[in-house]
Amino acid sequence: MNDTTQKDDAPETPPGCDLAIAAEAFYITNMILAPGLGFLMLLMLYRHCSSKGSPIIAMNHLRQTFMATMWTAIIGLVFAVLIFLTGGYPSDWFWPLLGVYFIGFHIPLSWMGIMGLNKALEGKSYCYPFVGCRLLEDKQALGKRAVAQ
Repeated sequence: MNDTTQKDDAPETPPGCDLAIAAEAFYITNMILAPGLGFLMLLMLYRHCSSKGSPIIAMNHLRQTFMATMWTAIIGLVFAVLIFLTGGYPSDWFWPLLGVYFIGFHIPLSWMGIMGLNKALEGKSYCYPFVGCRLLEDKQALGKRAVAQ
């Protein structure tokens, strides 16, 4: 069998999956690889997609990653203030507070990004637990569900 007769059996992904994948990738980049740079890329993608009326799946992933990024910044700021109030870096509380932050917040929030990336690759929306916002619903899909019932 030559290459021209092979058929691609991979299911077609809905429109906007590439933007959803990019949003999740930028979120993971912000959390793990390059904090700040990943956020700037996510912000630019969010502004671009908001102004162009992007597909629902893309907007759902963008909203989730943006909200999770905001929660990450707030929680990080709270822990930075706690470290400062307990005596700063040389204090006895520095390492325990840093451990609580990483184990209790940073790792789970990073894991949510990995789960979101998996859902984006599958072509599905994903709502981050605890820090995510409500998913947008596709009006066309709602209409098809109403007709099917």
